[in-house]
Amino acid sequence: MAEVNLGYDFGPVALNWYTNCLGAVGCTPEGAKAYASYFEVSAPFSLGGIDWSAAVGATPWANDYYGAEGFAVICASLTATKEIALGSDFPIPVFASLMANPRSEQLFFSVGVSF
Repeated sequence: MAEVNLGYDFGPVALNWYTNCLGAVGCTPEGAKAYASYFEVSAPFSLGGIDWSAAVGATPWANDYYGAEGFAVICASLTATKEIALGSDFPIPVFASLMANPRSEQLFFSVGVSF
């Protein structure tokens, strides 16, 4: 699968558009290639010494890749990130995300570290 991304960070708000262009591109209800797409609006902020990001994402048209019969909000998320110091010169960014998919009525929680 190949996905194309176009995005811009305006500072207080970032916009991203993703489209599947090769492989699993999804199908329309009529069976044609849907080139499943997803767009997201996110806003970073700081609160209580923690970096946060709130985001809302949607698919703009019907496709079976995202299980949408038309425009559908498929993600609302809140992520918190904080650096934990391991020694004086080794900070590890730790994150936790709470993600909801209103379309499928599912809720996800994820934690991790980045390097």
